[in-house]
Amino acid sequence: MKALRMLGIASLVVAAVTGAVAQSWQRTTNNPPLNVGTMLLLTDGTVIAHQEDDQNGDVASLHWYKLTPDINGSYVNGTWTQIADLPTGYGPLFFGSAVLPDGRVVVEGGEYNQYGAGFTKLGAIYNPVTDSWTPVTAPTGWNNIGDASTAVPSGIRIKNGATLPAPMTLASPNPVYLQGDFNTAVDANGYPVKSSSIISDALTFQSNSWSDAANTGQRHSSSDNPLNQSGSYTIASEIPTASSTTYNTAFISGNTVSNYAAGQSTLLNPNQSGFSNGGLNNLPRFLEDWSGKTCTISGSMICLFNSQYATAPFSANHYLYHQGSGLSPSKPVNGSIYEPPTRNWGYNPNLMTSPPPFTPVVVSSVEAVYWIN
Repeated sequence: MKALRMLGIASLVVAAVTGAVAQSWQRTTNNPPLNVGTMLLLTDGTVIAHQEDDQNGDVASLHWYKLTPDINGSYVNGTWTQIADLPTGYGPLFFGSAVLPDGRVVVEGGEYNQYGAGFTKLGAIYNPVTDSWTPVTAPTGWNNIGDASTAVPSGIRIKNGATLPAPMTLASPNPVYLQGDFNTAVDANGYPVKSSSIISDALTFQSNSWSDAANTGQRHSSSDNPLNQSGSYTIASEIPTASSTTYNTAFISGNTVSNYAAGQSTLLNPNQSGFSNGGLNNLPRFLEDWSGKTCTISGSMICLFNSQYATAPFSANHYLYHQGSGLSPSKPVNGSIYEPPTRNWGYNPNLMTSPPPFTPVVVSSVEAVYWIN
């Protein structure tokens, strides 16, 4: 290499032209049958609303209603129907709520449950297909759940991307999962023909052998001993096997902090520091046993921030400690989250002449802080 190229993103200038458009409110032809408060737009296009009078009305109801647009998609001419009630005993006035990616609705905690004082830790999930609510058990140790705003971070998965129709860029504030071969067409020099980039909170690579069914539940057996009790135990070999897979893309993604401190952490107490997250070689994330398999990446890797959603501390293993006979300190035992691949990673020089769409560029820089070793 004759030169070391450094990419710095100092600022990005975006110009936009906006025009003022008159906005107005329009009354619906059919009003809800009762006073309603919280309203949620579901993934099927209907709107559900919770019956709520004010505090002076002493009503914190179990009842919900649904607004269905007419055959032309008009909410103005839509109709209201009552849907299933919340589970008996749970009817908060103010609460946290969100529409889940699969179309269901979660309602958690809140104030003035059945107009009682204080907060509650009750919750429920609504299934619009079956028109039914299912109670949700609060996390262990939680006594109350407030009525703060609720958000559901979601992820994006890209599949069947071995052949790209054109150069592409995907940008998302959420984690992205790349399943199977991606952008595999290469030129005579072995570099990708089409440029691509992924900008995301985190990027996880799933191999050609990935199976959702094989990746459900915990990755350790019921004979694990996460509470540092005496005696031996084993770690189940439940981690699925990957197959060699190629991902030809540049990416910008977030990193996470390190994980366990030796001798201090158990599976139930994972948020200790002490072990490195491995740096660049673990910036791409994995969930399979890649032992003896090759992960090929031709592109560029950039880390500009810590992940905001995929924030669990890095670990290739669960470090469990037990006080076995004659062992002092406790002996660590590993339960794998993934096994690393053979890394065939390299820079794609075609990115210099044919960058992906909307590639960030430096338009100006300001010297703010510098230091000399």
